[in-house]
Amino acid sequence: MQSFLKEILEYFPDLGIFRWKVSRPPRAVAGEIAGYDNGSGYIKISIGGKRYYAHRLAFLWMTGAVPVEIDHINHCRSDNRWSNLRAANRQSNCSNVAGRAGIRYRYGRWYARFRHTHLGSFATQAEAITARRSAELQSAGLDPNEVRQAAPTVLPPKRMHRTFTYEGKTLSEWSRITGIPQPTLHWRIHNRGISPEDALGI
Repeated sequence: MQSFLKEILEYFPDLGIFRWKVSRPPRAVAGEIAGYDNGSGYIKISIGGKRYYAHRLAFLWMTGAVPVEIDHINHCRSDNRWSNLRAANRQSNCSNVAGRAGIRYRYGRWYARFRHTHLGSFATQAEAITARRSAELQSAGLDPNEVRQAAPTVLPPKRMHRTFTYEGKTLSEWSRITGIPQPTLHWRIHNRGISPEDALGI
């Protein structure tokens, strides 16, 4: 699977993005950024009719294996830079999302700890969580001031559902009329820029 993945996609660890190495109808175009925001912040990439999370593909591309759980260290789901991804179990992943790993409340103060390092005591839970997250980011080589910034200039856009109509009929209706598969029509019109008349053969 890793060898096949590297044949069709190029992963850029410092940017956290994939680019298509080959064109794969109906949407993949060689050289373009692969994937789309699935609406919950994660990037998904369609391969062979199946959708895969980009952060899981990043692990497969880099290591040849995919952990059961993968954690985005800075909590930004679309930030798939290799330095921001780490293998995790369900408990540690959920703790990281909640921002409460290594946080304790004792004697009226909030205490933060990262690995074997005591980060101090704080008056509020939010301050303790901030200190913990900063330590995590610094450990991963990330800038704590760039939390939730994931190379916004190169991230793939959210998937746009374009409604195609020609002479009052939708793409699916034309597919039924002409017998041409809808993905093929979509590819001809939206990706190759062929006129509707030529794409439909009318």
